[in-house]
Amino acid sequence: MCVKSATQRWVGAVASNCRGYAPSVFREYVEAISGSDLVTCIDILEHIEPELLENVLLELKRLHGRLYFFTIHLGPAGKTLSDGRNAHLIQNRCPGGLLAFANTLI
Repeated sequence: MCVKSATQRWVGAVASNCRGYAPSVFREYVEAISGSDLVTCIDILEHIEPELLENVLLELKRLHGRLYFFTIHLGPAGKTLSDGRNAHLIQNRCPGGLLAFANTLI
């Protein structure tokens, strides 16, 4: 489950076994959370470099979740990166890689 601490606390209040991870240390958590009932990415994927999105989705698929729930904010963020780009690197359209990922789960 990819969660911010506030989301993790909320989900943890209704689910007895809620674990979060930081994408920067993803590999350390794959074994611990593999086979989860629910894998979520809430307002995370829009921050991924578009050319790396497929790699991230393949890593998420390795979790062997029973159910995946993603939200992607497709509008601009209120913040910019140090190189001047908007912090939401994916905007205005659902990434094709995400649709392809969803089809592999069916």
